[in-house]
Amino acid sequence: MYILINEGLGQPASPSCNAAVSDLELLSIILRRLNRSLNESPRNPGRISRLKRLVGLQVSSIISVLDNYIKEGCCEPSLKTLETQVDKLPWTQDRPVQEQKDKLVKAIQKSQEKARKDFDHC
Repeated sequence: MYILINEGLGQPASPSCNAAVSDLELLSIILRRLNRSLNESPRNPGRISRLKRLVGLQVSSIISVLDNYIKEGCCEPSLKTLETQVDKLPWTQDRPVQEQKDKLVKAIQKSQEKARKDFDHC
């Protein structure tokens, strides 16, 4: 289970940020299943393809709600923690999957910049 912690404070992130926790848990489950499928012999190309598509859908889902996290007060350091936790997920070395990871990390970084610029509470 992932828990967003305010760095330096040792306290859980604001409740509005906890929506990110379930999103990361689901993404982690999909990535673990994909890793298992990639390691199976013989591989099931259809299942692998579906899992990769699910990774993309989950990444897109997280990206689509990043602005809502910010509006609800989930700013730094919670977004920085989210970025760190995304990096620690069990990503495969498969190029399309790595591209999804890069897409998500860039979106989080962009959200951090937007939060600092556009919202007084950040």
